[in-house]
Amino acid sequence: MKKFIIFPIALAAMFSLTSFGQGTWMQKANFGGSARYGAVAFTIEGKGYIGTGASIDNGGKDWWEYDSETDTWTQKADLIDINGEGRTNAVAFAIDNYGYVGTGYSIDVLNDFWQYDPSLNQWTKKKKFPGDKRWHATGFSIGQKGYIGSGAAANSDRRDFYEYDPATDTWTQIADHPGQALVGATGFSIGDKGYVAFGSKNTAGVTSELWEYDPLSGLWTQKSSCPGSSRDWAVAFVIADKAYIGTGTVNYETTYYNDFWQYDPVTDSWAPGDSLPASARSQAVGFAIGDKGYVATGWAGVGYFFNDFWEFTPGCEVPGNPTTTNISSQSAKLKWDVVGGATKYRVQYREDASGAPWVSKMVNASKTAITINGLAANTAYKWKVRSICGDGQSLYSAAQTFTTLLRLSNEAGDLSMLAVYPNPMSSDATLSFSLAADANTTIQVFDLAGRKTELLDEILSAGEHRITLSRKQLDEGIFLVKFITGNQISVIKVIVQ
Repeated sequence: MKKFIIFPIALAAMFSLTSFGQGTWMQKANFGGSARYGAVAFTIEGKGYIGTGASIDNGGKDWWEYDSETDTWTQKADLIDINGEGRTNAVAFAIDNYGYVGTGYSIDVLNDFWQYDPSLNQWTKKKKFPGDKRWHATGFSIGQKGYIGSGAAANSDRRDFYEYDPATDTWTQIADHPGQALVGATGFSIGDKGYVAFGSKNTAGVTSELWEYDPLSGLWTQKSSCPGSSRDWAVAFVIADKAYIGTGTVNYETTYYNDFWQYDPVTDSWAPGDSLPASARSQAVGFAIGDKGYVATGWAGVGYFFNDFWEFTPGCEVPGNPTTTNISSQSAKLKWDVVGGATKYRVQYREDASGAPWVSKMVNASKTAITINGLAANTAYKWKVRSICGDGQSLYSAAQTFTTLLRLSNEAGDLSMLAVYPNPMSSDATLSFSLAADANTTIQVFDLAGRKTELLDEILSAGEHRITLSRKQLDEGIFLVKFITGNQISVIKVIVQ
């Protein structure tokens, strides 16, 4: 095993708790082993595991379990290669209740592959990785399969990839990673897709590219590149179907990073995250336990190696797609999209007038809608919603506006369940209403200049009715739809886009 001179850096006095706009980093108990870089990590049944790597003692053999509930580390069985040595810059992933570690560098480049059983605290040798021996490769797991590829072999870099099936202890070659060979890339998975980000191309330098692997089609698809700096040897963890990727280096031993970026596969978009409030570094490790992410170890050049350990709690996201429906003269239904990790939502509404006070309503996370009653007729309102995640909360959504219906008569009248949808309308809309009894019904449409178009003037039978409001009849703008039936008059504002 290669020997390395390592100087641990104590950071507890420098950092304790740092809050950011989108989340919180908190330093936890230092990693149980010695300071190191090039280790591997995974999570099994709510426990984190870190081991191997270039360390000052044990030759990168030691293996450690982290309990987030007690913030403690427990040493486990060493991982020893066929030469009785440890390793650095291997690849690891977890499938079900087992961890897997393979490839890396010891006294030579490796292709052995091992399974860890935490219930027995035991390592079992499995079938060798079938590609060339290599280190600085990358990997991930999807469902019941694991994947390893790219990396540096003895004489050249590689871009081939292989799928491992633990049920049969067999390897199958899959499509190569596209483009040039890649070293020091970062692998992770979200749902049923695998991802490879960043890395160093053998002739083109470091990259910020992101590639997605679909095991169903067997194809790689290039996704949006990270807008942050190109780099290699970054770390990643996944919380609530979003990846958090950060740290790393460029131009090897010259520039190091501590920034983090969030990737959302649904929108294929990146957002700047909260930087690690500690020394910039590369070749660290990362994993997630529940709704928290963790980063540990790493290095920042000769003489700067780390054993500090950090926990990240994401901030609440702003609820998306706020929508107003079921508007009547006295009520409206307010809806929004679910936010992962939210425990409650706070809704605020008020009349859309200067000085009007906000009224707050709390909604349990099991619901993403609330009906507001007791509103004034023919009155403009605005509303907004924020998510609450434990002790944290998001910003409010952009304020939405709506206008309640006009009711001119004090009598009960014959018209009920009046609605126009969709509103705003960019195509044909439907006018929906219900009559308690047969009645002469008039429906008129006015623009803001007072010009009138009559849609209906006839006797309708009791029951539900639906009438189409044609988009072709209306220019863009705001219109008033007036319903007259029996002793009742109601007006709805319609926005045409």
